[in-house]
Formats: sequence, structure tokens, C-alpha cells
Amino acid sequence: MEWLQNKINVKDFWTNYKHEIGLIIALYIMYLFVCPIVGHGYDTYCWREWTKLNFQGLSGAYDTWNEYPPAYQHFLYLFAKIQGSVESINENMYQLKFYTLLFDFAGPILCFICFKKAKTDFYKLLFALLNVAYLYNTLIWGQVDSIFTFFCFAAIIAALYKRVYLTMVLYILAFGFKVQAIIFFPLIGILLANEVFIKFKIIDYLKLLAVCVITIVLIVLPFYANLPKMWEAISGSVDRCPVLSMNAYNLWHLLPISGHMIEVKDATLYAGISYKNWGMLLFFIGSTAALLPFTLSVVKNIAHKKAYTFTTEQVLLVGALIPLLFFFFNTQMHERYSHPAFLFIIAYNFVSGKQLPTLLFSVSYFLNMEGVLQFLRLHNYGTLIFNSRFIAILFLLTIGVLFRNLYISFKKTNSLTSALQ
Repeated sequence: MEWLQNKINVKDFWTNYKHEIGLIIALYIMYLFVCPIVGHGYDTYCWREWTKLNFQGLSGAYDTWNEYPPAYQHFLYLFAKIQGSVESINENMYQLKFYTLLFDFAGPILCFICFKKAKTDFYKLLFALLNVAYLYNTLIWGQVDSIFTFFCFAAIIAALYKRVYLTMVLYILAFGFKVQAIIFFPLIGILLANEVFIKFKIIDYLKLLAVCVITIVLIVLPFYANLPKMWEAISGSVDRCPVLSMNAYNLWHLLPISGHMIEVKDATLYAGISYKNWGMLLFFIGSTAALLPFTLSVVKNIAHKKAYTFTTEQVLLVGALIPLLFFFFNTQMHERYSHPAFLFIIAYNFVSGKQLPTLLFSVSYFLNMEGVLQFLRLHNYGTLIFNSRFIAILFLLTIGVLFRNLYISFKKTNSLTSALQ
């Protein structure tokens, strides 16, 4: 079974796709002109205040209230220096979208470089960059999830190519932008297990440790004087909003629970277990179902010191399922927390040619985001398509289709049967 059909050849992309690159650049410039100067009010306020903190220097990023990890403080610091003054930051905060948008473009471009089967697959890249649902979080809402999403996706691509050191650098960067990246750790660990546990020697472990430590130190060093506050900002992301749902239209909107999901505490007990723990248990069960064939195969083959392989299609499906299951079952979820699934679903379209997952997820995600922000100022937010239960069902259908495709793929390749033997 092959891992990937293409080698990463950036030179080939620059040489043989000049017209396509020109179109991509033109599309990016167009988005700069049509980009709304407003976004989600509270989120924009947060970016503005934290950017002004970083304008005085990275060392002061955690002097007062700050909720984001250190890598994103570097990003805000660069943006602050580009703006050049507090006045410019106040006036041009919407321009932060321009730089975040680069990562929205980088993800599908990486998909094209790695997974294209023919030059005509460029239309899939173009479709992704024209997908309003995919760009909504950055261009309209003004959020920054596309940055850590890109690094998580790139880390898993590097793991597919068995580039252990690069994988860990990219993954640490992802975690440094958003703690939510931790949900991909089991998948990355499985993909790297063959290299690390079978092929690595003592010197390789030392090199890996050095690479990880150096990467972490470079990210964290400017905040050395405020390490306790930095850690508080990172650890404080857990239980910051201890309610059933922060506008994520997920499982909790399907259950007969009285009250608004954004007001019901997730510490409430059902059958002696809190809603929060029920959600975590369901996420664990769902993730186990997605990762089980991988895990069994890894354990079996490492025990016999044999290499193992999975198809690219299977890895991408699991990569899409993990954030969707995280979003759908857990409490405290925001509406945008399913965003990391996007790049894996886009890449899956490149590999398999199956467009239903992209369609289902795009519709689900857009309706959830627009139903909350109401940027378009429509007159029908009370209709079925914006109903939270209807959207939750769409997310559930997306998960069902991905699981179905995953286990069909396992059956075709005998991955599950061989893992159980």
C-alpha cells in the first residue's frame, strides 16, 4: 500500500503552473478588496487589545489578560510592527485577516502539490479557495483557526512522508498557536511509531529531543519573565466556558435538555455522570472507533519489528473525523471548532474524488457560523435550515459518511482483518 502518490515538488509547482499561480494571486488580491472591515465584535476586540500589548514588545504579552498561546503572540507582534503605531492598530485591525488568509490559501495549495493526480485537478484547488464556508471563519468572522489548522495538517503530511523532525516542529508550532492541536497527537504518534520505535537509534532520539526542545525554547523564550502567566493562559482554556455548547450545533442540541445550551452548566449530572464527562467519553469512543485499526496494526507490527502502512485516504479520513468528533460530542464547544476538519476533507477529495463529504461539511459549517454571526442580515434565521437541530443532524450525517468511507477503505485493503489477526 502506498503512502502518497506524489513527492512534494514545489519547484515543479512553480515551473509548470505559472498561469494557475497567477490566478491564485489574483484571487487573493480580490479577497483583500472585498474583505469586510468588520468581524465578530468581541473577537476583534481581543485581537486589538492583545496586538497593542505586543506592540510594546513580546515580553509584555502576558502582563495582563491574554487567552492565546505564545506562538500566536509572535504573529500578533509581527502584525503590530507592520502597523507601526497604536493608532494604526486601532484603525486597521481588520487587516489581520489578510495575513491569516495566507494560511487559508496555503492549505489547499499543499493539498494540490501533494495529492494531485493530473493538472486538471487544479479545479479542486480553485473550488476550495472559492468555498465561502471554508473562508468564512477568516474573512467574515475574523478568527484565526486556519493558522493552527494548517500546521496540524502539514504535520500529518510530513508524518506521511516519514519526516519525523519536521513533523514535530510543525506540530509544536500548531500547539503553540492553539491548544486544540492536542487532539491530533494520537494520529501523529501512530504515523511516526514505525520510524521512532523500530528504526530510531539512541542518537536519533537525542536529535529528536533536541529539535523539540529548541523549537519550544525559540517560541517561549521571549516570555520567560512571565512563564506562570503564560501557562495560566494556556491551561485556562480548559473549562473557560463550562456550559453545554458555546453555539456549536452538535449532539447537545439534539438531546431533550431544557434550557439554552449556552446557559446549562456541563457539570450537571445525568445517571451520576456530568454532561462534560459524558461528552468526553463519547469522544473517546468515537476516536477509538476511528483509530482502532491503526492502533492494532501498529502494536502488532512493532511487536514483530515489521513496518506497517495505511493508505493516504484512510489517514485523511481519520484526520477529518477527529476534530469533527471533538466538536460534536464535547461540551464547551464554539461554533468554529470543527474547522480543522476542512483541510483533511479537501485533501480527501483530491485523493478519492468523492465530493459528498466536502458538500455536507461545507453546508453544515456555513449554516452554523452564519446562524450565529448573522453577517448576511437575512430575514429567515428562524427557518429550518438555520435550526440548530437540523444543522446538528447535518454534522452527524457528515460524520456518518466519513466513517462509512473509512471502513469501506479498511475492508478493501484488509486493514481491519489483518490488524485483528
